[in-house]
Amino acid sequence: MLCTKCNVERADSDFYILKNGKVRKPCKVCIREKNRGWRADNPEKARAAVKNAEAKKPEHYAAKRKEYYHSDAY
Repeated sequence: MLCTKCNVERADSDFYILKNGKVRKPCKVCIREKNRGWRADNPEKARAAVKNAEAKKPEHYAAKRKEYYHSDAY
């Protein structure tokens, strides 16, 4: 499948599937780069978004932190 952003032919697994079953045309790499750029340009909004997400699901994020703490990731 061809990415509409970088015009590179990629495997189907390199694209996100939307809830309605359609394929999102920019590839995962292009979307990641766009998101990184946005977070770099808007650090306050990015931090607020993370805090908001953690406030909505505190148990989920506590479990993730505990899992990370007990792993060999750091």
